Amino acid sequence: MKLRQKMFIGSAFLAVIPVVITAFSTSQIAGTLGQQALTQSAQSHIISIRDTKKAQIEDYFNLVINQLQVYANARTTIDAMRAFKEAYPKFKDEAALHTEMEVSGEEGPIEGPPVPLSLPIEEYKSAVRDYYVNDFSQEYGTLNVNEAPDMMEILDQLDDNSIALQYYYLADNPNPLGTKEEFFSASDASSYTQLHRHYHPYIHDIQRRFVFEDIFLVDHETGHIIYSVLKQIDFATSLIDGPYAKTSLGQVFEQAKQGLHNSVALVDFSPYLPSYDSQAAFIGTPIYDGDQKLGVLIFQLSIDPINDIMTYDRAWRSDESGRTGETYIVASDGTMRNDSRMLVEDKEGYLLAVQQAELPDDVISNIELKDTSVGLQKVDSPGTRAAFSGVTGFDLYEDYRGQFVLSAYAPINVPGLQWAVFSNLQEDESLERLQALTTEITKGILPIAAAILILGGIIGFFFFGRIAAPIGHLESTVTKVAEGDFTARANIKTGDELETLSNAFNGLLDDRLSALAKAEKENEMLNNSIIELLKASFQLSQRDLTVQVPVTEDVTGPLADAINQMATETSKVLLNVRRITDDVEHASNQVKRQGDNVCKVAEAERAVVDTTMAELSAAAEAMNKIAEVAQSCNEIATQATRSTQTALSTVTSTVDGMGEIRETIHETEKRIKRLGERSQEISSIVDIINNIAERTHVLALNASMQAAAAGEAGRGFSVVADEVQRLAESSRNATSQISALVKNIQVETNDTIATMDKTIGQVVEGSRLAERAGEQMKETQNTTANLVQVVEQIAMASRQQAQISNELRERAKTIQMSTQETGKQLEEQTLQTDRLVEYSKQLIESIRVFKLPLTHD
Repeated sequence: MKLRQKMFIGSAFLAVIPVVITAFSTSQIAGTLGQQALTQSAQSHIISIRDTKKAQIEDYFNLVINQLQVYANARTTIDAMRAFKEAYPKFKDEAALHTEMEVSGEEGPIEGPPVPLSLPIEEYKSAVRDYYVNDFSQEYGTLNVNEAPDMMEILDQLDDNSIALQYYYLADNPNPLGTKEEFFSASDASSYTQLHRHYHPYIHDIQRRFVFEDIFLVDHETGHIIYSVLKQIDFATSLIDGPYAKTSLGQVFEQAKQGLHNSVALVDFSPYLPSYDSQAAFIGTPIYDGDQKLGVLIFQLSIDPINDIMTYDRAWRSDESGRTGETYIVASDGTMRNDSRMLVEDKEGYLLAVQQAELPDDVISNIELKDTSVGLQKVDSPGTRAAFSGVTGFDLYEDYRGQFVLSAYAPINVPGLQWAVFSNLQEDESLERLQALTTEITKGILPIAAAILILGGIIGFFFFGRIAAPIGHLESTVTKVAEGDFTARANIKTGDELETLSNAFNGLLDDRLSALAKAEKENEMLNNSIIELLKASFQLSQRDLTVQVPVTEDVTGPLADAINQMATETSKVLLNVRRITDDVEHASNQVKRQGDNVCKVAEAERAVVDTTMAELSAAAEAMNKIAEVAQSCNEIATQATRSTQTALSTVTSTVDGMGEIRETIHETEKRIKRLGERSQEISSIVDIINNIAERTHVLALNASMQAAAAGEAGRGFSVVADEVQRLAESSRNATSQISALVKNIQVETNDTIATMDKTIGQVVEGSRLAERAGEQMKETQNTTANLVQVVEQIAMASRQQAQISNELRERAKTIQMSTQETGKQLEEQTLQTDRLVEYSKQLIESIRVFKLPLTHD
């Protein structure tokens, strides 16, 4: 593409791009501002709707509470409660007689003659059973996916009075299902029926006018529903122990009966079996007559007033809700409390949407059968979670149908209920106005942009002509020069940069011609230098590092000098490498020899380590045995110590006994000496006696001689003299014997004394020896005690030595393993050294291929 075309296109872009950018920016800014304004307007509108609906719902419940309290305090209600409460328990008995009546609506019955009641209670029960199984269960099946529960189980919980009332007001009620409340009086003459005939029209009118689903009067003591408007199957049952005590009706009764005057109990909507498991909510308050509590008044709330408020009486478009605007209530269980707009306007589309939202099939079927989303449609969104946290706000999120909506939400303040109100508008509808605004802005900007483009094109074409002509002349001059006409010159007189460019071009041509001549000469010199470089390069390629290239003054001079320098330095390096390689080879061989020697030494050390290991193992075993022996010696030494102690005690006792023996012998010696001394006295006495005997013998002999001389007269005296002589002889003999005995005793005594002296000496010596033995035993005891300590030390040292020997054995094992590993490493080192020697040889061979200075290789 030529410059002329480029400049034309560029100028066109210069005109178009600013216009487009300006138009686009204007459109975007206007769109953004419009979007903000429309979004703010939509938000304000949605919030306004939310606040309005919130106030309306709260006002509705305040109205219901006021109506409940007013009606509970009305005299009619109080009188009805008191009268029904009194008549209710007597109904079965009073209905024994009844009057056949023709029902004629609110105008009252026409009475006939009284006739006796012949139906027993079992027939009542059979008729009620048929009503439960046929009428109620069939209607239940048309409104629910599931079948009705076991109605007989419910019927079995009713007493006879309840069955009688349900017979007359349900089973025998001639009005079809859904209109049982139009039955004003049964065909009996009981006081209850008379009260029903009187009060039912009034209470029914209240139920119809104020749009309550049902109204109940409940005995707070028995829990019996003594009156209801609709006469469903909960009529006449007990809310304390009856089948519906655990339902929401039972809950509101339980709360209300415990409340004070004008207190209110409210229970949220939930499935209620007597209403065919449709959603039912209950609100109740106690009925007081002064300070006396009579019972409980309960309203069953209808969903219709709430639906009318939230759906604008199903006229959304007339209330500026737009095409997709919707308001609904969500309870704490996550389900709606009014019908979805889409369900009302497009039921098939709604059912398809909830199927795509994966709502359970049974829930979808119940929505289709009941034609309502109340209590069935689940809503779980950021808005519900925020509202149930007490937050009032506005947000954009995906709703229960999977559509993105602008949503304003807020909690509803109704005591007993945890509800939140939502006002939604689909995002695509809120953007429709923005799209329309954007279209209008675009339509307004396009004509202005077109006019600007046309004006810019005209101005650009004028300026383009003023620039394109000089450029064309300069282009022609350059073309001539390129074709070899170096005499061509540019001649432009525009007074701008193009003129400067043409002059510079002309000067460049002049300089170029003089440079060409000089370049030819330099080129020839350069060729010669290049040839020299090529020759040198060829020699270098032949590994000749002695080549020297001539150095010229041209551009090849530095290159030649660099080549010469490279060759010189490379030669030096290779010479140094060769010298180092020789050294490496020599060192490698030496390392190899040393490695071989080290391997041998390592092998010898390993053998020594193995031997040492074996010796250490033997030493360890020996030390273990020594430790065991030392332990045994320790035990023996301890036993020896105990034996030495015992011997020392024995020797000490012996020394003490020897001392006592010595004392005893000394005492015996003294007594024997005294015995010797006494025997000496006996000898002296014997000598005296012997002298006396001698003298007596001499005297006797003299007497005999005197008697003989006296003759016959001395005969008697001679006899006496003879006797005395014999007595003296006997005494002499006796004294001789005594003297002999005494001598013997003295000899024996002397011998005994000598023996005793010897014994005493021996005892003394024995005592001395025993004392020395005791001292020796004490020394032995001390020595043995020292020996025990030494043996204990030896045993401890032996155990420590055994432990050290075991540790040395383990360390020796470690050294053995290390030695083996070292041997392996040395073998590996030997292999590496062999490789190093081989690499050194290869490196030397590689270097020898070069021709180096100072060599002749």
